[in-house]
Amino acid sequence: MLLAVLFLEQQGRPGSVPGISDTTAIIIGTVLSLVVIYAIVAANLRKDD
Repeated sequence: MLLAVLFLEQQGRPGSVPGISDTTAIIIGTVLSLVVIYAIVAANLRKDD
């Protein structure tokens, strides 16, 4: 419990990742989301064949 409190106190802004700008995080999140959607669609198309 103490370690969790110390970890939360070290973070700057809530939800921020140290060393990554907001724009970079948005781009990475968008790309990962598109990859997941592509994988789901591709799996469904393969299942139909």
